[in-house]
Amino acid sequence: INETECISLGYSRKEMLDMQIADIDTEFDEDAVKAIKEQIQETGGARFESIHRRKDGSRFPVEISAKLIELDRPYLLSIARDITQRKKAEEELNRAMFSLGERLKELRCLYAISTLTENIETSIDQCMQDIVDTIPPAMQFPEITCARIKLNHQKYATDRFRETIWRIVGTFKTDGVMIEVEVFYLNEKPASDEGPFLQEEVALVNAIAHSAGNFLERKQAQTSLKQSEEKFRTLVESTNDWIWEIDPQGLYTYVSSRVEPLLGYQPHELLGRSPFTLMSPEEASRVSKEMGELIEKRMPFITVENTNLHTDGHPVVLETSGLPFFDE
Repeated sequence: INETECISLGYSRKEMLDMQIADIDTEFDEDAVKAIKEQIQETGGARFESIHRRKDGSRFPVEISAKLIELDRPYLLSIARDITQRKKAEEELNRAMFSLGERLKELRCLYAISTLTENIETSIDQCMQDIVDTIPPAMQFPEITCARIKLNHQKYATDRFRETIWRIVGTFKTDGVMIEVEVFYLNEKPASDEGPFLQEEVALVNAIAHSAGNFLERKQAQTSLKQSEEKFRTLVESTNDWIWEIDPQGLYTYVSSRVEPLLGYQPHELLGRSPFTLMSPEEASRVSKEMGELIEKRMPFITVENTNLHTDGHPVVLETSGLPFFDE
């Protein structure tokens, strides 16, 4: 026994010479002895980790290197090295790797939900169910995780859903609508930041609630826009006037059905064409100059008289009014 080991364990050399290995090695039992002997017989030496106990009862991890040497008789030479710092470093690395793994799961969840909510054509029911099914794999204990989204009186839940006392919730409020994203653990787990949940998981559930709420807002806006477009189309189609729209290149992008009784064209026949193709070259030159000056000044034009040609060739005199719209 060298002095370093005596100091490390808190015993005098005399005390240690009267002790057995099992007095200081808490894991030294028959199975350990058997395993060490087998390793020494195969390789002539052994290396393993164990736990040593100091005189004051405290314990610390060690790495044991043992080798069989022959002198006047066989001797087992053993060297014990305190690996407390190495174990701490390994624990910190394991914690960091665990944390990284959890963050990666959360990022995959958010990416999947972002992809789901990008498609505004997806129905609300389908999107909410897809979102809730994406949640459990992102949690620390996915095998005992269930989730539910409550949207007013509608509920969307994962399979084998069950309410428990281990719950976190994220909320999002929009016009007349409350969204709740709930996550439950089915079994008890060790306490963490908020019950058994990590603070990052709490933040994740809140982010999911906001993503679901943003999708719902866009869906509501889409519905309102479609309703407005339908009302506008109904109004346009019911008027006696011919309504049209052109793009920045001056080509028709919309033509109402009133063009047929006026000029004999079906609306789709004029899409992508210029209004001036419906006039004689001389008339097109005159009207384009008059209307071009107004459009360049970003001014509306009112009752501009112009002569168009019917599909059968006869002239039709029209009065045209328009209002230019610009992005800036």
